[in-house]
Amino acid sequence: MTASFPALERSTRSSALLEELGDGHPRPLSFWQALTTAAEQMHLERSAAWCRWRCYEIRHGIIRADLTLRPAHDARRQTPFSGAGVLRPMWNIGPRTPTGEPHLYVAGLWVEFAPFMEPGGRATVRLAPLSPSNWQRLRPGQAITMHEDRTVAGTAIVLDIQRPSAPADS
Repeated sequence: MTASFPALERSTRSSALLEELGDGHPRPLSFWQALTTAAEQMHLERSAAWCRWRCYEIRHGIIRADLTLRPAHDARRQTPFSGAGVLRPMWNIGPRTPTGEPHLYVAGLWVEFAPFMEPGGRATVRLAPLSPSNWQRLRPGQAITMHEDRTVAGTAIVLDIQRPSAPADS
């Protein structure tokens, strides 16, 4: 970060600190809810987004994967995207439609420890499925593909799956 964006730099540092805190020792939903409120009051948008993301994970589970995007010369995407859970691409996780086409499921994507992900880049990501029940057959080591349209935008290997630790209606 450059000195010309101190608020972004401060927000990125605080968010990175919260990301590091994230998985070492499981924290209860109330912990992340309190941090969400604090980050919002301090206008730390990325930190607040991370805390809301963690609340979602506690309610719906965690899917972590090693994602490699196709390079810009070989893909539709030509620009980086925000790593802060803004992108909600489609994923081919195995099931097929009655016509034999891959059935694509939507999941939000958070890039761990990086504010952006570049075409051709590789990073550990966290996925937040919009329909978690459709992802129940996913297993560590499984290859899945990311789509922003019908073409493959990237390939991910599932690293870890953790089931919800709090009721979804908490």
